[in-house]
Amino acid sequence: MNTNTIHTLLFDVDGLLVDTEELQFEAWLMLIAEFGKTMTREEYLPLVGHPAKENMDAICKMKGIEGGIFEELNAKRRGHYKTIRGKGIPPIAENVALAKQFMEQFPALRKIAVSSNVRSDIKGNLRAAGLLDDFEFFISFEDRPGLKHKPAPDLYLYALEQLGSSATGCLSFEDSESGVNSSVAAQITCVALPNALTLSLDLSKAALIIRPGERKDAAEILEKVLALHK
Repeated sequence: MNTNTIHTLLFDVDGLLVDTEELQFEAWLMLIAEFGKTMTREEYLPLVGHPAKENMDAICKMKGIEGGIFEELNAKRRGHYKTIRGKGIPPIAENVALAKQFMEQFPALRKIAVSSNVRSDIKGNLRAAGLLDDFEFFISFEDRPGLKHKPAPDLYLYALEQLGSSATGCLSFEDSESGVNSSVAAQITCVALPNALTLSLDLSKAALIIRPGERKDAAEILEKVLALHK
């Protein structure tokens, strides 16, 4: 296949390569349980992929939790999340297999990871997925002061800067509405690979949506994306 018009692949990590969004949901539940509260998946869904501060404000308002200091509450949430992660980080097998297909079948394409997470968690997540050594580098919001989390385009724009590239010829893979919107805001074509938690979100800005269990073939994906740009 001629991939001259696509030269770089950018992969999200949480919820795409590892099923950490389920772990995050569990950590939030553990935190608000300390206040005698609970939360449904439907209530949590719109928050997937958004910054912790934004989600903390939304959940506290939603659940009537008052007087909490973000730094203290978030430290508790992070503690719960660390405990849960310690029990194991589950890879999303079909997406990891797809990433490995791209690595093996299209070695000439540059491949990086772009995540709103902290660097230590990104590294652990990629290790759990068996992909730590397969990416040229990865981008975290910690890489530069002031970088905004997805859905802002900052992380993708910073990635382009580090790549020395324009958005043309780049293709991203995201699982959430927040991630898709971040990529598209940076003018990077996006393929959405939603998981069970994000399947019902609005992913309409993605050029292509492949749902869990549907065929995921690296060459076919590139062919479909290239056809969109003819």
